[in-house]
Amino acid sequence: MSAAVTVDDFDTYSNYMHANSVIVLSIGLFTIYLTLFHSTKDMGYYKYYIFNFQLAATLFDLHISFVYAPVPILPAPGICSTSIFSVNAPWYFEYGNYIIMHFTLSYVGVSIFIGLLYRYFALQGNLHFFHSKKGVVIMALCNLIYPIPVTITLINGVASVEESNLYIKTEYPQYYDMFIQNCCYSLSGPLEAIIYVAVAVSQITAVAVCSGVAMYKINNLMKEKKLNFTKKTYDLHRQLIYSLWVQAFLPTCFLAIPSVTGFLTLATSLFDLRTVALTVCPVLCLHSAVLGLSTIVMTKPFRQAAVRIIVRPVTFLCKQKPVQPCVKITLTQRLSSIA
Repeated sequence: MSAAVTVDDFDTYSNYMHANSVIVLSIGLFTIYLTLFHSTKDMGYYKYYIFNFQLAATLFDLHISFVYAPVPILPAPGICSTSIFSVNAPWYFEYGNYIIMHFTLSYVGVSIFIGLLYRYFALQGNLHFFHSKKGVVIMALCNLIYPIPVTITLINGVASVEESNLYIKTEYPQYYDMFIQNCCYSLSGPLEAIIYVAVAVSQITAVAVCSGVAMYKINNLMKEKKLNFTKKTYDLHRQLIYSLWVQAFLPTCFLAIPSVTGFLTLATSLFDLRTVALTVCPVLCLHSAVLGLSTIVMTKPFRQAAVRIIVRPVTFLCKQKPVQPCVKITLTQRLSSIA
């Protein structure tokens, strides 16, 4: 079997991943700015949970696209790092970053689930836990505890460098030269790979199911509470909940689908190896950009602020730093002058 990925792919792949990091950082910082400085008073502490979503997603994507830039060498249960930091780096640079990725991914998934819980208890009018120091500590611990099972299976599945090299040389000789000459690591055998994939898919599925149940309960509670809320309060809850559903669904598609596809390909070779190897991580690491855009579009105060900043830059600059008299130019006048 020929190699799905070669050393010749590394430079192009790395450049593409680093370009993604520019997109991720730009949209992430802009969304965080809008969240912190353009949230309404009615949003209260919830703006910090929106901030938490975006921060978690942006850190996850930046780590993958800029620091790590991993490419799976399917069907072997191994990964090579292609970032600028991996040049001449030992194998444990890749291994360590892969472990870190489990914790940043956990931060993303748990943050979305916690946001759903916040909206549920907000409808019930009981947010003491979410606003207390004890609650914040417990939620932070959940982020740290959640990835431990899959991380343990990963650590148990990695043998010594010599054993990993021998395994690749024996089972996947087409990758051997690339594996030993670059920043790569591998699980030590097929059984370890299957256990790791099973645990990883199970944990991702568990969070997805819990989030789905939370959405169902939120929807039912909204119907029950509709008559008890004023129109303004109901509209605010509905806007924030619908926004959260979109924020949870769209990024999850970019996050869960590529991850599960990669795991299934590793375990079953169900899909084209080269296509999956070269597209899973580039698609996955754009999820924070999708999250940021969906947050801006679905949240009215952020959408209005973004329009003022992007569509009317002259007016925005005049308000921020009126050094000299400015003439307000509408979008229609601007387009007319260009025509």
